[in-house]
Amino acid sequence: MTPASRKRCVHVASVHAADDSRVLRKECEVLAAAGFDVHLVARPPKTPPAAGEALSEAVTTHIVPTPSSRPRRIAETFGRIRRLALSLDADVYHFHDPELMPFGVELGLRGKTVIYDVHEDYRVQVLTKQWVHPVLRRAAGAAIAATEAVTDRAVSAVVAATPDIASNFDPDKTEVVFNFPRLDEFGEPGRVAHAERPPWVSYVGTLYLSRGVKEMVEASGLVDPSLGARLVIGGAATNAPTQAVVDAATELPQVDIRGWLDRPAVTELLAASRAGLVVLQPERRFMTAYPVKMFEYMAAGLPVIASDFPLWREIVERDRCGLVVDPTDPAAIAWAVEWVLRHPDEAQAMGERGRRAVETQYNWDIEGAKLVALYRRLLAEA
Repeated sequence: MTPASRKRCVHVASVHAADDSRVLRKECEVLAAAGFDVHLVARPPKTPPAAGEALSEAVTTHIVPTPSSRPRRIAETFGRIRRLALSLDADVYHFHDPELMPFGVELGLRGKTVIYDVHEDYRVQVLTKQWVHPVLRRAAGAAIAATEAVTDRAVSAVVAATPDIASNFDPDKTEVVFNFPRLDEFGEPGRVAHAERPPWVSYVGTLYLSRGVKEMVEASGLVDPSLGARLVIGGAATNAPTQAVVDAATELPQVDIRGWLDRPAVTELLAASRAGLVVLQPERRFMTAYPVKMFEYMAAGLPVIASDFPLWREIVERDRCGLVVDPTDPAAIAWAVEWVLRHPDEAQAMGERGRRAVETQYNWDIEGAKLVALYRRLLAEA
């Protein structure tokens, strides 16, 4: 595209932070590289850039301060985000959070080209949300399903993170864009042989009880002490029950909790580790998910220790890139950690096979091209 013909696209997020990996580093930046004039309207980043530095050199970001309270965020922030996004007068609007569905419908009624990016199956996810009273969860799921049905009719296209999520929407207007890693973030893995690395097994991501933080910590205490194993966690808790587990774990000598890490720090941690843990608990929303952290571990050349869900087992066994375990059983997780540490050459070979699988199948180059093609098709139709 020449500068005069550049089409403007505005990504809008009220829950996802401005430095969210899928929103900014993948979708926005791949569109900017394809020649679009890309703007992002979102809440403040989790890791602010240094003074004088831009959050992204390729994307124009517009930060909207947001209260931490969910009701206040919805009541106060929605109007600010809406006004700012409308003022940018985009050729394509692309929104990322379910609470923005009314705005998406409004944009559709205005005749705008609109994309709803569905990161999770929200109608299922709400059934386990602690902030929703148990009596109200089924009604909340039904309300989300009904609102998504209206949104589906109003928007130009739906981008779904998995085939399971896509099944909730009109197949003629839905594109599956997996949240696979950017290979350029991980460089060439294997510069240090696994046998020469410290005996670290790592987890990177937001900490919830549902993502196995309690089981990982308990497993770390069951590993043979002679192996010197260390559980390294890059992430932060987001609720009180999880924080209680994290606070207790900080007292354990075999656990190292580093808090939220930016992307370079994630890459550095994985390059020094022996394996990556992804032991999400057996909830329906996880069992059909494609967890980005699993593919990031593979991209970093690490064997994965993953929950024994049918979909995940199929990937791990087909690509021979790790071990699957019962995620509810700390002893099973501890066994897998011991195996990785006792068999460094075999573990490294698993990591190398996982890396090759990412290079050929599970990478953002492939998914980003699908997104760019969708934009060009929608603009041509418009």
